[in-house]
Amino acid sequence: MIGDIHEAKFRGKTFKFIEGSHEASILTFSDEQELRNNLWMIKEGDVVYDVGPAFGSYTLPALALGATVYAFEPVQWLCEALVANIEANEGFEERFELYPVALSDTEKKRLLAEEIMEHGTSLRDARHEGYNHIVPFKRMDSYPVKKLDWIKIDTEGQEFRVLRGGIETLKQHHPKLLIETHLGVVGIDRFIRINGIYEGIQKLLKGLGYQITEHNYIGRLYIFAEAEEGGTKCHKE
Repeated sequence: MIGDIHEAKFRGKTFKFIEGSHEASILTFSDEQELRNNLWMIKEGDVVYDVGPAFGSYTLPALALGATVYAFEPVQWLCEALVANIEANEGFEERFELYPVALSDTEKKRLLAEEIMEHGTSLRDARHEGYNHIVPFKRMDSYPVKKLDWIKIDTEGQEFRVLRGGIETLKQHHPKLLIETHLGVVGIDRFIRINGIYEGIQKLLKGLGYQITEHNYIGRLYIFAEAEEGGTKCHKE
């Protein structure tokens, strides 16, 4: 059953979203608002990859500003919620495409709860949140586009693998990147630190010619990365 429809504005553009049974269906559109205001500088005609869009707190503002968005969301109920939010906005469907897959650095099929559990989230929590189903894992490089201006990544500790699976995409398009590192997120933070994940992300992006700035938001660390003028450097694993 569809709940109440809410309206929000971003840079003077209005979009709608639907209130669902999960409190995050509303809260996500106020959470990280400061980051979107300062960093999500989408322009009309931009092409965006939203990797881990959930309810669409980055996708909907981008569409409202005139971008085309390709979203990668493996969680079934979140896919349904996102599609409902897209359909609540006239004209958004024409510039939106959803892939019900998880992006990584290898292609496989696996129980999503097990993958999430490896990154610090308990299996009990993963099952509670609806991750207990088998999903396809794909590489970003398997989805070529002619133009790509932005990539936003929020994948519960999978971010480094997402980037490693998209190196050719990054080399070709040099998109701007907005990434939640999950440093500061209970459970996942420990996984990131023990395995040197954040250092790996920095090394990979700098090797591809990106400049990185760090942004702390209520104890969680995000990075914004933009390719330096002059193109991509030689990347070394």
